[in-house]
Amino acid sequence: MSAASVMLSFRTMFSAEKAGDAGMRLALVLGGMPHRTEISNGRLAIEIGDMKDEDVRVDGDPNLLAGLVYGGLSVKAAKQAGLRISGDEQALRRFATFFPLPDKAKETAAAASS
Repeated sequence: MSAASVMLSFRTMFSAEKAGDAGMRLALVLGGMPHRTEISNGRLAIEIGDMKDEDVRVDGDPNLLAGLVYGGLSVKAAKQAGLRISGDEQALRRFATFFPLPDKAKETAAAASS
């Protein structure tokens, strides 16, 4: 997936209910393209551009971040595969829970990441 596809999927699959009152700022640099990503008051905001004072920074292949969010890839496995993560890894783990997949898509994503 391209960086644009991953970010579009985040906009589509974001669950305000799952996010609840979470507040976090993520710098997602996918395929060299920086994105400011913020969750606040049950809303997801994504803009192109670098971020300062983020809670967590993720830099690398967009497919690895997609695998972490949708495919059950652990943070440890994503890092071992080359995804660079700095900052609050727990915030990233929590972020990954805000994008639930329908049951059939979960099965497909799990099969693709094995």
